[in-house]
Amino acid sequence: MKYLIYLGIYMTSVIKEYILTQKYTMLIVSLIVLQVVLTLLIYQEHYYQEQIVVT
Repeated sequence: MKYLIYLGIYMTSVIKEYILTQKYTMLIVSLIVLQVVLTLLIYQEHYYQEQIVVT
């Protein structure tokens, strides 16, 4: 759950930076980062559930 809090803080800072600079590159990078982080979180959650089921 800490990851989500950090992610929220990161996203708000990115949005602020995007508004200040008006560059699409930061937005694209942040979206890619968000996608990767969410994928990792989902995978981690699934992996832990699998381990619990196995043991």
